[in-house]
Amino acid sequence: MEARQRKIIDLFSQNNTQFTIPVYQRDYNWEEKHCKLLLDDIIKLASDNEINSHFVGSIVYIHEGVYKTGVNKFNIIDGQQRMTTLTLLFLVICHLYKKLGVNYSYKKTYNRYIIDEYMNEEIQLKLILPEENSQILQK
Repeated sequence: MEARQRKIIDLFSQNNTQFTIPVYQRDYNWEEKHCKLLLDDIIKLASDNEINSHFVGSIVYIHEGVYKTGVNKFNIIDGQQRMTTLTLLFLVICHLYKKLGVNYSYKKTYNRYIIDEYMNEEIQLKLILPEENSQILQK
């Protein structure tokens, strides 16, 4: 097992990578107060030039098919509430860009953090939720 520190932005922007929440994981159930704590941490980090990084919690995943070529598939073992909330945050940012008519930023954010448009898969989403939770991203 290997542990390393990575930026969330780097984790989500990896090419040819999908993160899957296995069906045995609990459903997404963060309430507004949990999301607000994470968002407040992100805003604090973004607004203070003295802070270089901030620990938002562990995200533990297992690489599926270590010897396989093509799309890297990772099963999220811990951190799915944060991964899902961050994906929802990226979607909110995308919708704000679209609403403001900033199409370049919309496309760039959507194609980098929500999907991988060049991935040769039927589903191009970066985060694959179990069927019961898939409507969360659809909404």
